[in-house]
Amino acid sequence: MGSRYVGTAVIIGTELRDWRIRVIRRTSPIEKFQTLTSILSRLLDAYSPTLVAMKKLHPSRSSSILDRMGIEAKEFLEQHGVGVHEFTLAQLKARLLPGQRANKINLAEYMVSQYPILFEDWDRERSLRRPYRMAMFEAVALANASLGRRDN
Repeated sequence: MGSRYVGTAVIIGTELRDWRIRVIRRTSPIEKFQTLTSILSRLLDAYSPTLVAMKKLHPSRSSSILDRMGIEAKEFLEQHGVGVHEFTLAQLKARLLPGQRANKINLAEYMVSQYPILFEDWDRERSLRRPYRMAMFEAVALANASLGRRDN
């Protein structure tokens, strides 16, 4: 999750059903949170998840607004009866690529190997100078890492 882009992914069983980048174009923190809760509400209505995996933000790579959005998102989900499990990027890499020296690119390539439907998105992403869809690949990785996990 970022303050401008939010990657989302839905895996049901082992099938990747929904994956995308959602843009938060608002300027004030309140407007950003309202947009985020609207995104979450639509996902809850469409898929009725019991567990959501979120990226735990790194303190040195975050801001107070982004930290607050993460807290608010987690509270919103828990108020709606959804379990939340947070992974740091390091935990995510260790879980999905154990024993490998991994980075975001390796993680995205691993997700493409698990879900070939992502190939076109990855092919487009590699041609860009500034990564745009990395949050989406991270979201797919988070969803994948939480498969079978019910112990939030």
